[in-house]
Amino acid sequence: MRKFLFCSIFFLLLTGMTDRAMAGNSLIQSTRPLSVVGVGDIKMVPDVARIGITIETEAKEAAEAISQNDGQSGRMLNSLNRFDVAATDVKTTGYTIYPFTKRDPNNYEVVLGTWFKVTHNLTISLRNLNLLGDLVSEVAALDSEIYFHVILDVGDKGVAYASALAAAVVDARSKATIMAAAEGKEVGEVLSMDSNLSEVVPGQSDGRESTADMSIAPGQTSIGVRVNVVFELK
Repeated sequence: MRKFLFCSIFFLLLTGMTDRAMAGNSLIQSTRPLSVVGVGDIKMVPDVARIGITIETEAKEAAEAISQNDGQSGRMLNSLNRFDVAATDVKTTGYTIYPFTKRDPNNYEVVLGTWFKVTHNLTISLRNLNLLGDLVSEVAALDSEIYFHVILDVGDKGVAYASALAAAVVDARSKATIMAAAEGKEVGEVLSMDSNLSEVVPGQSDGRESTADMSIAPGQTSIGVRVNVVFELK
């Protein structure tokens, strides 16, 4: 009798769980989703120049190549003092040393032996764009083996990103409302949402041919956000 009673209770519980699961699935299946992509775009004027600098040296001995590179790096960093570049705005992004077969530049068939090359990559953030031309010209005059490129950027993108994100969500709902109305429906709750950020930097300048009267137009940087939103279609 007890075994029969236990089996009966278990069966009733299982039946109830099954009914609830079926009801939940029925509700999900009855929901008509409406997927929309919202776009938000905010324009900002760049206020920071990211200057990527590469310093290359080579010598017969590894220690000599390192010493030469350190000397050039030191002179370059000292030249930044009058441009008010903070120490936190100077960062080494790469440092390599490797051996290579050195050949006579006037006669490639002549092998001079194994030499060593040292490459030091740095990134400098200049926050006063009015000083960019002078800084680039001064660094370029230090040594022929110093190369660089300039990327214009925005120092603080947080506010712009938040604005672009909000605009993208508004755009998504606006599109969804138009699409739903065309079908005689209404937009319900948000079922899911995700986003991605895309940023377009206006331009770059190769520092190998820069001059003292170098002119760079900042233009605008576009902070763009795409939001994928799935609404309930009622």
